Amino acid sequence: MTHESPKSDELFRLLSELADDTLTDSEVERLRDLLRDDPQAQDLYRKYMRIHAKLHSSGGKDLTRRSEESDDALEVTLSRIRQQLMLYIAENPAAEES
Repeated sequence: MTHESPKSDELFRLLSELADDTLTDSEVERLRDLLRDDPQAQDLYRKYMRIHAKLHSSGGKDLTRRSEESDDALEVTLSRIRQQLMLYIAENPAAEES
């Protein structure tokens, strides 16, 4: 799976919603379908969740205390960071190991 594929785009969207705890039941099932029997998708899932956990443990909780106006800008910024991280991981599979 390349990061340009529609399947990859869908996987990244679902992983982002999973990290945000906003997946619906049908989206959970779709994510399971995408991960089933696809080692590359499973690897991206593990890397995405590991990065999300690192971001969260490094102070991400405190970010939610900001004002509502800042929250919108923050969500856009975090979304862009997630997208860039996913592209980087997809293009540099050994980068996460270091």
